[in-house]
Amino acid sequence: MVDRYTQRFFTQVSLLKPHHICKSLNLCQPPLHSQGNCDACHDTVSQLLPKLKDPQTKLKIIRLLLKECKSLNNYQDKCKKMVFEYGPLMLADLENFLEKKDVCSILGVCPTHSFYVLPAALADS
Repeated sequence: MVDRYTQRFFTQVSLLKPHHICKSLNLCQPPLHSQGNCDACHDTVSQLLPKLKDPQTKLKIIRLLLKECKSLNNYQDKCKKMVFEYGPLMLADLENFLEKKDVCSILGVCPTHSFYVLPAALADS
């Protein structure tokens, strides 16, 4: 069930058209995509992926989520259970999503026709 909902979530995110959201909320600014912004976005994703693969980083994220559960008062226990149960799966799905999708184009930082290939070191790990 988690796989299905996680997959559905990331599929829906990949279908989002930032300019439609921006336009409907009257938040549109000049296009973000310039070669510099696009390159910077891809560099950021390239630096983020190895960190997401690191077990210590994953543990820090899980700890942070558990800490945030404390703010949910009556739902603390339920929140913690969900973090333990679904957190690792969501992190794995996020890693997979970032490896297979051009997030920078999805976010509107790069033109949708841009082509990005992960560095070989990341693709092989």
